[in-house]
Amino acid sequence: MYGTQTPKISLPCRIAEFLKALRFLGFLSLFIALSLCGCTRLWPDKPIAKGDFATVGKRLSEEIRRDMAENSLKGLSIALVDDDQVVWAEAFGWADEAGKVPARTDTVYRVGSVSKVFTATAAMALAEAGQLDIDQPLSRYLPEFSIRSRFPQSAPITLRSLMTHHSGLPTDVLKGMFTDTPLTLAQYVPLLAQESMAAPVGTEFKYSNIALSLLGRVIEKSTGLPFAQAMNTVLLTPLGMTGSGFARTPAMDARLAKGYHHGLEVPFQTLRDAPTGALMSSVEDLSLFLRFVLSNGRAGQRQVLTEQTLAAMLEPQYPGQPLDFGHRQGLGWMLSGLALADGEQLVWHNGAVVPYQSHLSFLPESGLGVVLLANSDEAATVLAGLGIKALELAKQAKFGLPPPPAKQSAPTPRTISLPTGGLEGVAGNYAAPVGVLTPVRLDGRRLSASLWNRDLHLVPVEPETPGVPSGPIQEVTLMPVVPKYFGLLDKPQTGMLLKRRVAGGRQFLYQLQTALPYALERISPSPIPAAWTARLGRYAADTTGELLGFETLELYEESGLLLARATTLPGDRSDQRDETVIILRPVSDDEAVVAGVGNSTGGAVRATPEGLYHTGFLYRPAQLEGKGP
Repeated sequence: MYGTQTPKISLPCRIAEFLKALRFLGFLSLFIALSLCGCTRLWPDKPIAKGDFATVGKRLSEEIRRDMAENSLKGLSIALVDDDQVVWAEAFGWADEAGKVPARTDTVYRVGSVSKVFTATAAMALAEAGQLDIDQPLSRYLPEFSIRSRFPQSAPITLRSLMTHHSGLPTDVLKGMFTDTPLTLAQYVPLLAQESMAAPVGTEFKYSNIALSLLGRVIEKSTGLPFAQAMNTVLLTPLGMTGSGFARTPAMDARLAKGYHHGLEVPFQTLRDAPTGALMSSVEDLSLFLRFVLSNGRAGQRQVLTEQTLAAMLEPQYPGQPLDFGHRQGLGWMLSGLALADGEQLVWHNGAVVPYQSHLSFLPESGLGVVLLANSDEAATVLAGLGIKALELAKQAKFGLPPPPAKQSAPTPRTISLPTGGLEGVAGNYAAPVGVLTPVRLDGRRLSASLWNRDLHLVPVEPETPGVPSGPIQEVTLMPVVPKYFGLLDKPQTGMLLKRRVAGGRQFLYQLQTALPYALERISPSPIPAAWTARLGRYAADTTGELLGFETLELYEESGLLLARATTLPGDRSDQRDETVIILRPVSDDEAVVAGVGNSTGGAVRATPEGLYHTGFLYRPAQLEGKGP
C-alpha cells in the first residue's frame, strides 16, 4: 500500500467536521478519519542489516524529532517489540515541561481508547474461565439494563456485539462523562433507559463507548470486584503490568506525564466511562501486553490466555455488512485500514483522552509490535504514521529484507462522462459522521461540495473495473479536485476517492483509503411532521461543569430537512465555541435521530414536556441574544 515514503496519517486535509466532533467526543481519536493522503517524507534508502535494530531506532529517532518539532509536541515515548522481547525503546521531550521532567520509557500516560482492547481481553479471559458466554444476551448478565428501541425485529445485544461496536447502541452519553465526581458503572447503567438504540444489532459498525461501559459492568458483576480492581486481578497483574491501572494511585501519579493542548497544560479530568478509556500506562508496561499477544497468550511462564482465544479475537466479526464499507473488526481490535508496503495488515487501536494520544499495533505474521504514547493533543496526526514506519523498519531488520521499492506516483484516474441523470442522482444533502450537513451541488455539469474544510469539485472517474456505468447508477467513483485559477491548475486528490454506493435503499458516498469507515449518507427531503415544526426554535441546556456536548440547539427547517444548529462545548477548559449544523430525521412525533451512518449517528433527540432530550442533556426553550432564525 505504501512505498518508501512514510504517510503521516492525518485528518483528511484537516476535516473540519471531525475537528468539531473531537472537541466533544474526547478520547475518540481513532475516529479521526485516518487518510492516506497526508504529508509524506522519504525514508532512507539504505538497507538495514538483519538484526540491526539499533539502526531502526536511529532512523525512528530522527523521524520522531522532526515530527515533534513540526507539530509542537511536548513528550513522546515508544517501544518496539519482536516476539517476546523489547528490541528498542526511547522517550523524547518532556513529561513535565515546567518542572523540567523529561519523558522516559516508564513515564505514565493516559491511553484513551486503547483501554477497550484491555476490557475486551479481560472479558475473553472470563469467558475462557467459564464465567461469561459472549454470545448470550446482555440481559442475562445485566437484567437491570434497558434502552428504548425503534427496531422491534433486532437481534438481542450480546457481549460479542459490545466488543465489536456492532451492538446498535448510540456512541455516548456525553453529560457527566468527564467530572471530578463520576458516577459508578452501577449508577450509570440505569440512566441508559433514557437513551435509544441507534441501529439494529449486528448491522453496522457504530463506535460505542456505551457498549464498552456495559461490558465493564458485566466484568464487575462477574468478578464481584470494582472495575479497576477486577482489571488488575484478571489481566494487568498476571501480565506483570503493575505500573498500570484504571484508577489513579500515588505511584502512577509520580510518573504521570502532564497533558498539553495547544502548548498549554490541561488539568486531569476523571472519566466516568472507565472501561472505554481510563487506562494509564507506560510503553514499558504496554510492551508486556504486546509480548503476551505475540507469545500466544503467555506472560513469562504463565499461560494467561489460550492461543485459541487470542486467535478468536483476531477473527473478523459480523463480516460483509454493507454499512461497514469493508471495515474488518475483531474482538476489541481493528483488523483493517493500516498496512505495510508489502500489504501485511496491522492489528491496531488508537486512543485519546484529550490531550493524551496513543497508538498500539502489531503484525501477527511477522511477530512485531509497537506502542507510542504522547501527551500532546497535536500528536493525533502523527502517531499512526510513526507506528507504520516503526513496523516497516523493524520488519526489514528482523528478516534482512531490502527496503520497499520507491513509491510510484499513482496515475490520475481517467475522467468519464456518466449517462443522463448520473450526476443529478449524486447531488443532494449528505450527512457526514456526527450527522453534519454536507451539501453536494450540481452546477451545470459539475458537482461541487465543501468537504474536509475545502471547496472541491467531484469529478466522475473510471472505476477500478474499466467501463462506463450504464443503466441505473449503483456505483460511481468520484475524485475530489481542488479548483485553482479558473481550472488551469486544478489539483486532483487521488488519495481521497469517493465511491457511491446504494445499500438497503440508502445512498452513500464513502471514502476509500481510510483506516476506518468514513461515509456520507444522502438525505432526501421529506415532509416534516407537524409535531416537529411546532418545536422549531432555540433551546439551551445547563452545561455547567461539562466538557463535552452541545450547549445550545436551534431547530429549523430548510429545503425539506429538519436541521439543528448546535453550539459545541470545546472539550477543554477554554472559552472556544463552534457551531455545526446537524441533519435530524424524524422517526415519530416525539423522536428524531441524528442522520447518517457511523460515529454518533442514529442517536435520538427526544421531545419531553420540558423541551428536548439528547445524550443526557435536557434542552429547554430559550432566546439567545444576537442569534437570527
